[in-house]
Parts: sequence; structure tokens; C-alpha cells
Amino acid sequence: MSCPNNKPIQRWCYYVPEDQYSRKHGGYIPSKVVENEDGHYPMTGGDHKWAEPWVWGKTHEQAMKVCDKVNDRMGISNERMHEIVLSTMKVR
Repeated sequence: MSCPNNKPIQRWCYYVPEDQYSRKHGGYIPSKVVENEDGHYPMTGGDHKWAEPWVWGKTHEQAMKVCDKVNDRMGISNERMHEIVLSTMKVR
């Protein structure tokens, strides 16, 4: 898939790694994951002095339910999310 300037479109989604629990903020922080790009980008709120991380649930299950809903609104199915996440693990 490509856009008008013939550059490939990079799909992305949200994902909540199981090890991304913040004790300080009392929940799980999602990450933005870009297809075929190594790693992920935790949604920590940036480095502004009032910035706070996104917290999508006190349990991983709650956070993933929110994640699935947000991805679904963006047109990303659960299957597609897993494909995108897996693509980030084979880039090296």
C-alpha cells in the first residue's frame, strides 16, 4: 500500500506490553507501535512539566480492552494489531 507520493504507508496501532505497569501512576501505559519499525513508543506524556502518562487500566486485561476499542476505532483489528506488533520484532 502506498500514498500519492509513492511512499509506503506505515500502519501503526496501540499495544499494552505486560511489563508496562506504572506503580507511580497505578496502571498500564500503552505504546504506539509502528509497522516494521524496531521497538515501540510508550505514551508517557512527553517531557512537559505537567505531562502525565496515559493509563488505560489497573489490570492488563482492562488496559487491553481499552486498547482494542481504540484500535478498532482506527480500523485496526485485533489480528492486524498482532501483525503490526510482530513486525517490530523482526526488524534488525
